[in-house]
Amino acid sequence: MNKNRTHKQTHTKNTKNKKNKKHKKHVCYNGYGSNKSGNHTVKQFREVMRKHHLYDCLCKLCKETKDTQICSLSRKCTRRNKQKRKFTAKKWVKWSGSHYGKCL
Repeated sequence: MNKNRTHKQTHTKNTKNKKNKKHKKHVCYNGYGSNKSGNHTVKQFREVMRKHHLYDCLCKLCKETKDTQICSLSRKCTRRNKQKRKFTAKKWVKWSGSHYGKCL
């Protein structure tokens, strides 16, 4: 224990961390692919977001047709999907506009 801190300061710091962890167990999301209630655990929320918000990018069609417009859309879609695959739950919450805690 650090000599500069008193027992009370150390104790209040630990309780703040516990409150934040307890609060982030559930995510309220009512968008595409959500449960009827809208309440999700963090793991369920990540699975829903990856299932419904990573898109098929027409890569096969681009190779077959060699159309420049389709190929440019395909590359753009692939870049976006690559970024989204790296998203954590916190980034998905920010991207989707949902919030931590249960829905009311």
